[in-house]
Amino acid sequence: MSNGESKKSSVEKVSTKKAAGVKAALEKAKKATVDKAKKTRLEMSPKQKKVAAAAAAAAAGVAVAAAGVAVARRRRSRSKEETVFHVVPKDDRWEVRGEGAQRATSVHETKREAVAAARQLARDKEPSRLVVHRIDGSVQDSFAYGA
Repeated sequence: MSNGESKKSSVEKVSTKKAAGVKAALEKAKKATVDKAKKTRLEMSPKQKKVAAAAAAAAAGVAVAAAGVAVARRRRSRSKEETVFHVVPKDDRWEVRGEGAQRATSVHETKREAVAAARQLARDKEPSRLVVHRIDGSVQDSFAYGA
């Protein structure tokens, strides 16, 4: 047994020496990196320093929070896309259509009724825009809601 124990302790000694060597190499690399960063930072403009600080923060794990903020901003910007409604002539009636829609949202006997209905829709779907067309199809008026 003592033979097995001595082998184990010699293996432990080699492992300890290797671990100490690896640790020393890591510490040396870390110190060199820090020294290089300090030197580089002294030569940077204020704007470059801000960028370097942002990069360091990202490397430190703040990137996860930043990604969450970016996702939230994208969601917010998507939700603020403007809805556009058009009041257009169709045969002897007037239609309210959402932009890009194939079917009319509503159909009215008079232009005045169609504009009133479209204004209410535009107010309900803020931010939105209402485009009123003439009988020939050209644009007469445009109104923005919640912009």
